[in-house]
Amino acid sequence: MMQAWLGAVFWAALGCGIAWQAYLIGLGSLEEPGTGMMSFGLGVAMAAIAVGRLFAALRAAPAAGDGLAGLISARVAAVCVLLAAYFTAFEHVGFVLSTFVLLLVLFAGFGDIRKGPALIMSAALTAGTYGVFKFLLGTQLPVGWLG
Repeated sequence: MMQAWLGAVFWAALGCGIAWQAYLIGLGSLEEPGTGMMSFGLGVAMAAIAVGRLFAALRAAPAAGDGLAGLISARVAAVCVLLAAYFTAFEHVGFVLSTFVLLLVLFAGFGDIRKGPALIMSAALTAGTYGVFKFLLGTQLPVGWLG
């Protein structure tokens, strides 16, 4: 229980820190979102989920050791590190390449999907989201060093 409580406090603090830094960068408005808008929303969401986990950990009865808890926690931490790397590389590498690599690693590494279907699904989802954001919503996406 103590480990779950400490983990929830850590993730809540990290989410609040991300939201604060994104706020300092600038949120913009709903019509013209600023650079920090998406990171702010994700930081708030991360903190909210962590607070929910904190309340669940405080209400839960102490349980005997669960062998899967460490594995699940490691996978969640790995996905969070992967998302942090994605947001770090997003501006420099560009939307298309960074999103494709993110989805490929998520599908093949965490989704236990073979590499062939993972490549196809990553390419299709990247192209689809690019089309929605670029052409339907008219947003500017970072091109990175490829463009």
